[in-house]
Order: sequence, then structure tokens, then C-alpha cells
Amino acid sequence: MLAGLLALALPGCLTSALWSDDTTNVAAIQRTEFLVAAVGTCSGQAAGDAADPCVVLCVDARENGPASTLNNPLAPVQLLLFPSDAPTRDAIVALLTEEPVGPLDRRVLVVHWTYTSFGDVFATAEVDLGGEMAPGLLQRLDGSAVAALLASPRTVPRARLLDEGNTAQVEAAERVDWRLVLPFDPEGRGEVLAGVRDDGASDGDLDLLVRVGDRDRGHVVRVPAKVTPMLCSLRRESLLYDRYRLRARCRAAVPFSPGPVANTAPPKQATTLALTTTVEAKEKRITLPVKVLLTPFAATADVLLWLLRHGPVDIQALHPPENPNVGIIQSSKAGKR
Repeated sequence: MLAGLLALALPGCLTSALWSDDTTNVAAIQRTEFLVAAVGTCSGQAAGDAADPCVVLCVDARENGPASTLNNPLAPVQLLLFPSDAPTRDAIVALLTEEPVGPLDRRVLVVHWTYTSFGDVFATAEVDLGGEMAPGLLQRLDGSAVAALLASPRTVPRARLLDEGNTAQVEAAERVDWRLVLPFDPEGRGEVLAGVRDDGASDGDLDLLVRVGDRDRGHVVRVPAKVTPMLCSLRRESLLYDRYRLRARCRAAVPFSPGPVANTAPPKQATTLALTTTVEAKEKRITLPVKVLLTPFAATADVLLWLLRHGPVDIQALHPPENPNVGIIQSSKAGKR
């Protein structure tokens, strides 16, 4: 408040800066790693808002750390991650629990818990998953192989694919950036030509024939339909061929009462979650006695800076102008004489 009054009273800002020198520093920071016991999606109202896509991480909180105080230390603790959309949520869960695209060799799960100096709490999460695509997952076909598949009785036309309930997979395949496997394609847009079922395959085992690029110089790839929604969230590792990567920033929260978890499964490989707790506090750069001693010098500097910028004050301009219609008032006694 004192800094605000000084800023209004003085033409400069040195004095106000002298008194407004609070800085926010990190008072304490702690990092603890927990083992992820299960991964799933939120069902019901456990996330507070069922409309938000949510990944549930069930972690073992028996270790010493900030998360052990959130609930019973002997019970699993649920951490909720809120990615930007539902496909990213499903891709995170599938990559950790099934690895349908290829084995993961990068599993980075970090939750940042920040307690600000104003008493607010912010929680964010970083998810970084990456690996190498399984051999044969995506097959690039030449013209003769494509013609043979399109003429095969096992081929399902695109229109029938949509009628049989494969709309999500077909639409996802046409949203995928196919530069994931064809890095030199200028656009990476795909068009689903048909579906292919192998002999004896179930209804869920369906491959899609996708043309990437234009009709003349494009490529045709064969990809499992069930992985196409996941491919929408993946990107190619820069300068490395046949590698994929998923990076997502999420909001994070801990539910007061853990709710039911759908599609839960343990991670396919041992996965740890790093919880980083940061406590911020405000500190004074300059002590109060030093501020009092420096205030006259700062005020003088503010005045000098104002004079240098605007020039000296014209004292005559501060006097009110004289009214020419008002003359000298003479005494009536002087007129009688």
C-alpha cells in the first residue's frame, strides 16, 4: 500500500520500485518416485467432471513422500491426469498397458505440485512416451499388391465399413499424419480405400488400406484398424525412422474419495511416476531500515528524472490570470473629499 501511495505522489518509479521489491523464491522442493500399480480411465463422477477425458494412475504410496499424506499410506493413491482430448487419453492408457504400436523404451511420467505464496495450489503433469514401431505393423504395398487385395473377396468396401460400425477407425485413419511412416510425403494426408479381413479373423481383426498422398504418386499402407485412433496422437521422432513419440501436458488432481476406474490394467513394463512438490514463498530483497535510508535519494532521483523529461516548471503559469474588467476599487470617502 505504501508503494502505491508513493507511486501516486511521485512522478517517477524509483521509489515505488524500492518499496515493491518482493520476489517469489522456491522455499522447498522435494522429488519422490512411486511405482504405478495400474492405469485406467475414470468412470462416473470420480474426476469431478465426467465430460473431461481422464487418465487414472493408481500408485503405491507406501514410500515416504508428499503423496503418502494424501490418503491412507497403505492404500493405493489415485492421481488423475486430464489430457486435452479423449484420443490422447486412450493412447496413453493403451501404450502403457498394451503397447500395441511397439515396445516402449521411454516412459516419463512427472507430476508437478506447486504451492504458491498466495496459498494457491497448481498441479500439472508431463507425459512423454516413446518407442520403436513393431516390425510389420504398418506395411507399404506396391501397385500389384494393392490391386490383388482390392479384388479379393476378403476386402470390405469403404461404404460397408462405415455401415458395420467402423466409422471411428476410418475417420481416425484419415486424420492421421502419415508422415509418421512416410516422412518425405509433403502432406501426409490419407484416404481409406477399403478394409481387409484375413481368413478366420474375428470382426475386430480388421486392416485398413490407406492411400497416402495423391492418386498418381501416392503410397498405400496397410494398418490395423484398431490402432488408427491411437496414431492420431503420435508423432515421429525427429531424425529417427520408425520411431514414435507421444508428448502431452495435462492437468492433475487427487480425488478426495477415489472412485471406480474403468479399463484398468497394470503397466506392461515397470513404470514409475515422479512427484515433484515445490513450495514458493515471498521474500524481501532489501530490509526495512535500508529502505527508509534510501527513500530520500530515490525521491530526489524521481524528481530530477521528471524535470529532465518535462523541463522546469513555469511558476508564472501557476498564478491565476487577472480579470481586465475589474479595475481598482476606490474608497467612497476619498470621492467625497
